[in-house]
Amino acid sequence: MTATGLDPASVTAVLCVDAAQFPPDFAATFSEAHRVLATGGPAVFTGWEARHPQDPVVPERIRRVGLAAGLTAAGFVDVRSRSREDWLADERAA
Repeated sequence: MTATGLDPASVTAVLCVDAAQFPPDFAATFSEAHRVLATGGPAVFTGWEARHPQDPVVPERIRRVGLAAGLTAAGFVDVRSRSREDWLADERAA
């Protein structure tokens, strides 16, 4: 995820579902996505973000910088973030 081996600007879209926080170098995930994505292509990341990142119960991988901040730092523009407060009910219903 942090070193795909793909050529720069060689993909038309990036999709990462609940996995960006797992590589040790969190920022490299976003940098690699930005590197391989063709100009104007969409990138969609889903993931867990703690309401209280400093809570010691929250795993370290979730305490890192949020998805929106990480994407912006990697060079993405027009970054939008949306919270899904109803995720638990949806998960249980599934």
